[in-house]
Parts: sequence; structure tokens; C-alpha cells
Amino acid sequence: MDFSGKKFLVIGAGISGRAASLALADHGGTVVLNDMKAIDVSEKPWPDLASRGVKLVFGSQETSLLDGMDVVVPSPVISPEIPIMKAAAAKGLPIWSEVEVACRVTDADIIGITGTNGKTTTTTLVGEIMKATGRQTVVGGNIGYGLSEQAKDLPKAAVVVAELSSFQLEFTRTMKAKAAVILNITPDHLDRHHTMEAYSAAKQRIFLNQDKDDYAILNYDDDRVRAMADAMTGTVLYFSTNGEVPEGAFYRDGDLILRHEGQDTVVCAESELHLFGKHNIQN
Repeated sequence: MDFSGKKFLVIGAGISGRAASLALADHGGTVVLNDMKAIDVSEKPWPDLASRGVKLVFGSQETSLLDGMDVVVPSPVISPEIPIMKAAAAKGLPIWSEVEVACRVTDADIIGITGTNGKTTTTTLVGEIMKATGRQTVVGGNIGYGLSEQAKDLPKAAVVVAELSSFQLEFTRTMKAKAAVILNITPDHLDRHHTMEAYSAAKQRIFLNQDKDDYAILNYDDDRVRAMADAMTGTVLYFSTNGEVPEGAFYRDGDLILRHEGQDTVVCAESELHLFGKHNIQN
């Protein structure tokens, strides 16, 4: 996507903010990267960002930074309740997460993974599985790599495996994951989301824009997650360690089994797993 003529304010100069700034600038956007913290711009990596057209504004966060901006891109740690974010909302400015930026600069299929626990292990495993298929694969998101920098300009034949937190999903708009999973939901980040309903709703955004050719994968053993099935627009698959599922993956008599289109296939025995524990059967 060409962002020429568009002005972006990226708030937060951590991994996500830097990745978003570079992806937007490399696609023609005019980018201001802002952070409340006073940072020495002569030190790495700041000269590289400046050389690629990113304007650095550190040490203050005046709402006047919003003047003339077309889009605001907050890093995941940036609360929507801080003054500059409230001002952006009041102005009606579009707000994109860094994940939203990634979705707009890649043609690759996306596999999205979220949940309160187990995200990193599952993302790592899925990344290795996809690499083993021979497809060009990148792994990023909440796992420690800026997703937009990893994913930018990848072709349709490639795949992006993304660990996604509720903070990253909060301001997504156009994401359409080929496969997306919620592993589980337990109380977390309520200082940010305030209620379990809001936290769950943020997680559920991982299924945005899916159709029947995409897969929505739900934990059958988690009542809150299983109840999301009726709202899904993608094809629903389940996983369970407690019993059989209508369609998906489950554990039975020491075996991990995949049930798909009326056929059960033993993937492996529990004894063959190198990661031990029930939680790793789920992963």
C-alpha cells in the first residue's frame, strides 16, 4: 500500500513504534515518532530512523502533535485514556495498531494467535510447522519482533505467524486472518480494559473480517471462548483436552487426534511429545 500524502503520528518509541514508523515511511508516509521519554537521538537506532525520513519528537507529548495528522498509531503499551489519545479520539482521527499497519503492508496469509496464556509457545510451534512446509514464514508480534517490519512487502505465497495481545488487537480494522485462535481467556489486564467483557471483546477482534474460507479456532474447554462460536464468520474448529469436539483437535486415550470433514487422524501420541504437561497438549 502506498501511503504517499498521508501523515502519521506514531506514539511510543519501543519495538512496535519503531517497526510501524519504518513500515509507514518506507511506503511513502510522512511519519512523526513521539515518546514522552527524553531519548538521545544520536544513539542507535535513532539515526537510522531519521535517515529514512522519520521525524523524532521525544521528551514531551503535546496534543498539538495531532495537528494535520491523518492517522494515529499508538504502541500497544499506550493507554487509550492518556490525554493525547483522548484528544485524537475527540478529533475523530483514525487510530491504527501496529498490527493494523502490518496488515496494510503485506499480502501474506496471517495466522493469528491470542489468549491469556500459552501464546508464545503456540506461536513458536506454529512458526516451525509453517517453515517446515517450505513456505516463506515470518514470526512476530508480541513475541518480541515488530510485526509490520517483519511482514512488510511479503507476497501472498508467504505466511505471517503472529502472537497478538489484547492491546495489539484493540485498534485493528482490516485484519483478515487465514487462521486465528483464542487459546483461553482468564482475568488479565483489567487495569486497561476494566471489565472481562471488554477484555474478551478485544481478544475477539482477532476474527475480524473472516469468511468461510478462513478458520476460527476456539478452546472448547473454556466456556467464555466456546461461547464465541455463534458470532464467528469463519469456519469454526475447536480443540479440547477433555473430550471429543465436533470438528477440530482433541485428546483421547493418550493420542492427539485431528477430526476434519468426518475423518479422525491420529497426529501423534502424548508419549511422543517433547514438551510435557497438559498445557503443552493444548499448545
